[in-house]
Amino acid sequence: MRKKTLKIKFFLLFCSLAGYSTIISAQDKTVKEKNEKDSTIISIPYGSKLKTEFSGASDVISGKVLENVPVQHLSNALSGRISGLTTIQRSGEPGNDEASIYIRGIRSNGNGALVLIDGQERNYYGMVQTQEIERVTILKDASAIALYGMRGANGVILIETKSGRLGKPRVSLNIQGIYQQNMRVPKAVNAAEYAQSYNEANINDGLNPFYTETEINKFANHSDPERYPDVDWIGNLLKKGTFMQRYNATVEGGSGRTRYFVSLGYTGQAGMFNTEKEQNYSTNTEFSRINFRSNVDFDITSTTLLSVKLDGWMQSENSPYYDQAQQYIFQNLLKTPATAFPMYYKDTHNYVDQSGNPIKSQPGDRIVAGNDKYINPWAILNRGGYTAIDKRYGAFSVSLKQDLDFLLKGLSLYGQISMDVYNLQKQNRTRSFNYYTLQNNGVLQKYGTSEEMISNAAMKYGDARNTTLNFKLSYNRIFGRHNVSGMMFYDQYEYNQSIVLPYRYQTVGGWFAYKYDNRYQIDATFGYQGSYKFNNENRWGLSPTVSLAWYVSNEKFFDVLKPAISNLKIRGSIGKINNDRAVSAYMYMSRLQNLNEGIYFGNDMVQYTSLLETQQANPSATYEESTQMNLGADLGMFSNRLNATFDIWKDRRTGVYTIPSTFSSMLGYTTIYMPGKNIGKMETKGWEASLNWKDNIGKDFAYFLSGNISYSKNKVIDMDEALQPYDYMYSKGHPYGTSLVYIADGIFQSYEEIAAAPVHTLNSVVPGDIRYKDINGDGKIDEKDRVRYGYTDVPQVFYGFSLGGSYKGFSLSVLFQGAAKVSKMLSSYTAFAFYNNGNMYEHQRNRWTPENPSVNNPRFTTKAAGSSNNSLSSTYWQRDASYLRLKNVELSYNLPTKVVRSIGLEELRIFLNGQNLLTFDKLDVIDPEAYGNGVAYPLQRSFSAGINIKF
Repeated sequence: MRKKTLKIKFFLLFCSLAGYSTIISAQDKTVKEKNEKDSTIISIPYGSKLKTEFSGASDVISGKVLENVPVQHLSNALSGRISGLTTIQRSGEPGNDEASIYIRGIRSNGNGALVLIDGQERNYYGMVQTQEIERVTILKDASAIALYGMRGANGVILIETKSGRLGKPRVSLNIQGIYQQNMRVPKAVNAAEYAQSYNEANINDGLNPFYTETEINKFANHSDPERYPDVDWIGNLLKKGTFMQRYNATVEGGSGRTRYFVSLGYTGQAGMFNTEKEQNYSTNTEFSRINFRSNVDFDITSTTLLSVKLDGWMQSENSPYYDQAQQYIFQNLLKTPATAFPMYYKDTHNYVDQSGNPIKSQPGDRIVAGNDKYINPWAILNRGGYTAIDKRYGAFSVSLKQDLDFLLKGLSLYGQISMDVYNLQKQNRTRSFNYYTLQNNGVLQKYGTSEEMISNAAMKYGDARNTTLNFKLSYNRIFGRHNVSGMMFYDQYEYNQSIVLPYRYQTVGGWFAYKYDNRYQIDATFGYQGSYKFNNENRWGLSPTVSLAWYVSNEKFFDVLKPAISNLKIRGSIGKINNDRAVSAYMYMSRLQNLNEGIYFGNDMVQYTSLLETQQANPSATYEESTQMNLGADLGMFSNRLNATFDIWKDRRTGVYTIPSTFSSMLGYTTIYMPGKNIGKMETKGWEASLNWKDNIGKDFAYFLSGNISYSKNKVIDMDEALQPYDYMYSKGHPYGTSLVYIADGIFQSYEEIAAAPVHTLNSVVPGDIRYKDINGDGKIDEKDRVRYGYTDVPQVFYGFSLGGSYKGFSLSVLFQGAAKVSKMLSSYTAFAFYNNGNMYEHQRNRWTPENPSVNNPRFTTKAAGSSNNSLSSTYWQRDASYLRLKNVELSYNLPTKVVRSIGLEELRIFLNGQNLLTFDKLDVIDPEAYGNGVAYPLQRSFSAGINIKF
């Protein structure tokens, strides 16, 4: 019903859009051709300019490249396409598959980039439809981000949406059907192999076999599947594939003084779970969204421009309720072995419970199977109820630009006010269920309680509102060889939410630029910003920067090289940027918690509720300071058919907000949280490069080659760590987030080896167990032998390269994306067979035995993770997670213009597109981007077909 309602709304909106275009069509004028050099235009703070005239570090991608990428969140379309931008997608869950984004890697505790849409900060940027985007610009160095103050210290992403152009209405339709598959889901062994291997693990632990040979044979021959099941839980509960659909319609045009762009879109994505069809509600993961955008520009006079932008979306999500977490479902899906119990019993057998009562019929004649050791994944999915979330978002902005040439030539004034509102309604429809264990006498032993009817909805609401106000006064004037420009601005941002105190920022700032003879340029920028997070004494911070650019190719001595080198610019910047992203709000205030317990006073012994101070105030809490330096060069060769960019940079952070560890226990911080302080220091260095080649061969064939690569490495300088017995245990000098691990030294092959090795004090060891190095040389293995080793799960190297061409209407583009210098620590079910009494997977077969000593895995054991030598975090389980992925391939065909116009159209294009098609890596168990324990909705491989129609 929810899906039908959304589709009806989409249809009505589309009809309205068609009517709107008909009205405008009465005012036809000649269409203004689109600027073919859009990719050289970049968005900058409060404006745009040619990239060749910008002295900061930036990169840009045209929205046209992103239009048909088969994803629902914009972050996943950007991967591998822009230098300096790292993306990591951990989950493929519909509606919740957003990738984490890092600009120039990890640089402190808070690493989130600031994202703005048409100059306004937006929390839900990923919901923008790709067909609405004109360009995406990444701002990376201090000179480019200073105007955003504390919010922009980790880089800025500027998304500019399309605007209308003069001419008759031009309608564009995009229809895309997508088939999706799960990527790299582990394959469990069958019941008989599990039973045999579990027996082996018991024998290894000095226990008796758990299963008899008779039972193992029954598992193998499937003679009694209800008592001796063989259930492929993942294979039965996850589909082989499912579908996603994307539709978009846009109308753009204009006449006289008015130009407009209107867009309407729909995205729908089905879930990968196999669920019951007999229920009158869905427990699958489902997602749908309708988008709307309207951008209208109106020339009030020849010097006055009014712009009005409206956009919004309605999104519905559905998921299984149980603990409201997809992670919980996948945890039990991975844990439950094939031997545990059948998915369900068919009640056509006329089962009775232990009291002799007939078991009531349930949907589909299915009775939930289970026991006290495992939770039935099928029941979690089908009998636990569901969660439905409805999200509504709307944004409005109006801006006015006034040329003030009549006062001073080159002077202009700009003002904008915007507001966006967000509403969330969440309903949990819960249900408990009985589960049964089949006894030898044919009776079903009953456990749990059952609600035959699903519960009334437990509603939760959330509301949020952003308000932004900004003004700027700009000046741009050329005096002979002198180009002088500048800007002063004021910006005010406020975020209000129904359950938290408001967030507020105020910023004043500006920039001044001077360019001489198109050869030498200097830019000075500053942002002075106040943050709501700090008290009055520490609230405001200044972010000053300066940048220089030398246009070498405009020098006279360079003329002899012009036939080969058409453009060469060398640029550099330095500045201090403040950052409050890593600091929680109101740290200058104590935090008190109301306790249920209290103290009794008076003759009547009245209980007075007590308060617990959970955090002491730190009135000196303030922002961290980032000193950033950048040196770069832009190169164009052979009439700009070849373009290259290179940047080398350094970012040193001081005052990083850190919880001190060097304090005495005598202070009594056992129940009071230690207040954080601005005492941490970090340093990050890196470089990035991009190379692009475009050319034609003859008049029919055009081709391109491009690539980009980014490298960033951080190290901790000081984090006030707890005292360690050895220097190698400190995080100082190592990348932030590097873990302490044991260094594996192979596998013990005999008791003689164990006797000759350092004593393992943590757990007892036998042949087949992992051997560790004695780092401190004290003759024993203990916690003091752990070292900082390997990389984190955020890659230091991130790259992408693409190639493609077009010939007589056919076009092909191929994108590869990869990462290196990244580690993945395997854990829980992905690493250890029988973890937490769990399952065993095919990749765990190759274990140590006396007959098979040279293997990938240690011996089988049933010991709990905490008591097993082999489950310690070590280099044995720390894997190289470098990878190269065939990220996207698109093949398209534009029908000949003569044919298309004969049927009344302007353009007709059909295309095939694939996303995440192939992955080359050293991991055989999980995707290199996924969590190390594998407990998450799988990433998706997508195949799509679609059509673009313009008229």
